[in-house]
Amino acid sequence: MKMLSRGTIALFCVLVVLSIHAELDASAEPSPFDIAPFALPNTPANEVWFEEPRDIVRIEVDFGEAAPDSVGASYRRHYWPQTKIEERAQGDPMPFGWIHQDDLFNGDWQNAAVDVENVRSNMVAITFQPLTAEFPDEQGYDVRFRRSVAVRIDVPQPEDVSRIRVYTASQPASSIVRVRLDAGGKTPASLLKLSGYNAVIGALQTGTGMRLTDEGIRLESAGARTFTFDIDHMHPAHA
Repeated sequence: MKMLSRGTIALFCVLVVLSIHAELDASAEPSPFDIAPFALPNTPANEVWFEEPRDIVRIEVDFGEAAPDSVGASYRRHYWPQTKIEERAQGDPMPFGWIHQDDLFNGDWQNAAVDVENVRSNMVAITFQPLTAEFPDEQGYDVRFRRSVAVRIDVPQPEDVSRIRVYTASQPASSIVRVRLDAGGKTPASLLKLSGYNAVIGALQTGTGMRLTDEGIRLESAGARTFTFDIDHMHPAHA
């Protein structure tokens, strides 16, 4: 693990930034939020793996050349959909933390019932049919997402896949975040760095007593030091 040098503070943004004031920017419609940049590295070109299950509703696939005539999709599953976190979360909260959910080590590939749209000659969009197309007994849970830690694009030549974008049931959102330093005492750092998980940091503006550099935000003189930044993130689909 890479350690931060002394005098450096990293602000880590996860969905909505913790301990930081966020104001929704309603002036523009947020763009769909692609979660593929937050996937695990070193996977085959036609697979995307995540650290935790995601409710995937749409997959866009780019090919190096023309898209093949046959394109399908599979996803990893073990407990889902027989075990549904959103249903088990109702009632007694004590056993909620012990609910089974799919992980990286158990399960098999499930062939998904999908609709494939040819967007361009080298791009297709994949959406899922109602869940009953795969599990007829799930009449009361006929969702159009697939909850999984991984998806696979099924094509004759997997190496022809050049890029995969993945979208979930969580609605995209854009916020403006204002950070106030020196609350109750001087912030003990000379450099601030921003990073995000399930969040994309945009334009950043600094106030007095700080300076934006290639390394991050360099803290200089003391005083009422604040800075703001734009952030794209998501609203959880299941509250």
